[in-house]
Amino acid sequence: LLSYGGFANDTGSVIAIVLGGTSLPLTTTAASGVGVSSTTVTVTDAGTYRLSYCVRTTSALFASTRLLVNGSALTGSAVEPSTSTPVWCRATITALPANA
Repeated sequence: LLSYGGFANDTGSVIAIVLGGTSLPLTTTAASGVGVSSTTVTVTDAGTYRLSYCVRTTSALFASTRLLVNGSALTGSAVEPSTSTPVWCRATITALPANA
């Protein structure tokens, strides 16, 4: 295993969700070969990565989630429910360039 990382935001703080997108602040729980800076995770080495995430809210919202790579939506990472939900989860495998 060349790189791994675990990141979370479990502070319980209120995060304002805005139309057009809201980046969620993260903290590192364990990582090697990746770094985190507030809302950005960076992989050091190019390679194929398994990326997964879950977002949980205290009440159901009609919202969608996705991962961005260098500012662009990552294909296969979006969750776009047809009804309100308090949980969004997705996993995908993708090739990433160094420092993405």
